Amino acid sequence: MNRFKIIVLECIKRIEQITGSKIISYKVDCLDLDSLRDVFKKHSIYAIINCAALKAVGESVQNPILYYKNNIGCVLNLLTVIFFQI
Repeated sequence: MNRFKIIVLECIKRIEQITGSKIISYKVDCLDLDSLRDVFKKHSIYAIINCAALKAVGESVQNPILYYKNNIGCVLNLLTVIFFQI
């Protein structure tokens, strides 16, 4: 299991403990609008926790466009699906 999976799984486990609710999670590329649509069609979603952001400072300085595209693009796609339900 890689470091990413450990961090995300631990985060989900903690949220479940805090909320007392079972978290349904999907491993989806948030830049893939069609995949996001498919998830939203399967469920009545009332909360989202986005764990898709890139966060390495050194790499973000070396390649800021990658970070803008991923971090802003993912949020814009989530908002598109949420608000426009397309």
